[in-house]
Amino acid sequence: MSAEIGVNHAGDAYNFHYAAGDAGGHSRVESGHGSSVSGSYSYIDPNGHLRSVSYTAGPDGFKPSGDIGVDKKTADDAAAIAALAPKAPEAPAAPVHHWNYAPYYHHPGAWVHHAAPNYAHWGAYW
Repeated sequence: MSAEIGVNHAGDAYNFHYAAGDAGGHSRVESGHGSSVSGSYSYIDPNGHLRSVSYTAGPDGFKPSGDIGVDKKTADDAAAIAALAPKAPEAPAAPVHHWNYAPYYHHPGAWVHHAAPNYAHWGAYW
């Protein structure tokens, strides 16, 4: 295994890189100034393919580009496994019942008559 590392700081800016010559073939390069960063990294995946990703990061968030998806062999294997998964049987849709309820009628309360008071007998008190 061999490695190469470099770092450079200057005020609020920096640069660094490394590369590892092992079986994974890892490497990374990054530079930043203030709140913005840009860089790239690469590695050899378990299927033996070189995967490379470039990125920027800053006030607008992290934005990767390049080989950021799943490799084709892994995607094909996942699709084959998904095809073997049991499927739920399709059943006909259940019928929808529409109930016809009797309409609501307002029933007025009982009719009550209140007789007017008779004040004639009060005159005897005055």
